[in-house]
Amino acid sequence: MSKICKDGFDKEYIKEQREVYGIAYAQNMLSGRWKYIILWFLKTKERRYSEIKAFLWDISQGSLTKQ
Repeated sequence: MSKICKDGFDKEYIKEQREVYGIAYAQNMLSGRWKYIILWFLKTKERRYSEIKAFLWDISQGSLTKQ
């Protein structure tokens, strides 16, 4: 969907696809297998790390820490 260079978005892409730049930027910032489900779980209140780990019982500790 988006062209990413080593420094971020390609300037030509931003000019050509101005309307999807925000969506593509957010998607690239949130990339990761677990981020969307973690954000969904956190949407109503703050949670402790152990609560997130219990909710996502099959995620490794390293992956949860990175996400």
